[in-house]
Amino acid sequence: MVDSTQLGLSLQERDRRYALIRASMRERKLEALVIWGNSAKWDSKSANIRYISQIGGNGEEAMAIFPLEGEPTVFLWSPIMRGEWQESQQWVKNLLARRPNWSEVVVQRLKEMKLEKAFIGVVGLEGREPEGDIPYVTYNRILQACPMAHFENATDLLEEIRLVKSDEEIALIREAMRIGDAATEVMYRMSRPGAREREIFAEMVGTMLREGAEHPIMFLWDSGAPDRARRLTYNRNRLLKAGDVICTEFAPRVQGYYGHFQRAVAVAEPASPYDRLLETSALAYERMRKVARAGMTVGEFYDACAEPILSRGFEIYKGPLFHGIGLGWETPLGMPGMSEQMRARKLVAGMTLAIEVGAATEGKSKGVHLGDVVVVKNEGVESLSRLPVEMVSCG
Repeated sequence: MVDSTQLGLSLQERDRRYALIRASMRERKLEALVIWGNSAKWDSKSANIRYISQIGGNGEEAMAIFPLEGEPTVFLWSPIMRGEWQESQQWVKNLLARRPNWSEVVVQRLKEMKLEKAFIGVVGLEGREPEGDIPYVTYNRILQACPMAHFENATDLLEEIRLVKSDEEIALIREAMRIGDAATEVMYRMSRPGAREREIFAEMVGTMLREGAEHPIMFLWDSGAPDRARRLTYNRNRLLKAGDVICTEFAPRVQGYYGHFQRAVAVAEPASPYDRLLETSALAYERMRKVARAGMTVGEFYDACAEPILSRGFEIYKGPLFHGIGLGWETPLGMPGMSEQMRARKLVAGMTLAIEVGAATEGKSKGVHLGDVVVVKNEGVESLSRLPVEMVSCG
């Protein structure tokens, strides 16, 4: 169990990351990075800021300048939080506020650092988010104020480095999975005919917060005869009944690092076709465990996960069968119709993958997902959950 009061990740971890980032910057002849981060998607859009500073979470937003040489600067959304961030992390000492606005403080600092004519990579343009995250007005004003600088997209630079996790990072994901396991056991215990959905949800979230998870927690829930992941149905005040199937997807975080759970519960015995969908999805998960290893391509891995589903006459359920996970949602992204470039990518030891294999009926009108987080190793994968991924019947 990770002590939630500890002062973040080590300085050795900082130095490891900074060395990797700067080596990549030198290859691309970049003298600095301008990094954008916001609190969207349960704080996952702050991943790149957190990666270089540990600053983020609880709705924090920030920008940063990361130079090829010297200390980075982080601009906070509000000066109120400056003292707390100075006390809660050791990595960045230059903490400034975004006053009067993001673009002006970034431009002023670039000029102070003699970077107004530099080659600058922007982290927050196209990448995992196809159209980027940085606000148009902010970026346009920076361009106008630094006409002699050369700006280019460098979102991929950080996103690629983040894919392979250190032991310290994996320890945080492992702790997030421990917390999620505790919530899963609550769901198994409480899912009985007559139980209220909102009470199960409240107890699961409360358990994760008490165990040390950050807030907010990504949590999707559906029950009855689910045909998609609805986000707010735990407020329906609905009572569970025999024959229901509960489908959940939730992701507790520790110091920004996500666990990830795809769990399905049959209340009493699952009605057809959910009995076969659950069984098939569990078989696909076990196939994944048998074949996964570093060095195989994403396409090979995807085909192996899909085979037990397709061979039984089902379709692949909505979304990917797996995706990278860490400080946010990452590549590789294994889903129908992925590009040949994605299919050709290789799994690398140290990658952490959120598995969400799912079988669906024709037309995807009914389906389920099952999965957890695994670490890719040279031989096989290690699940970071202590609970088996399986069809569970309760009540």
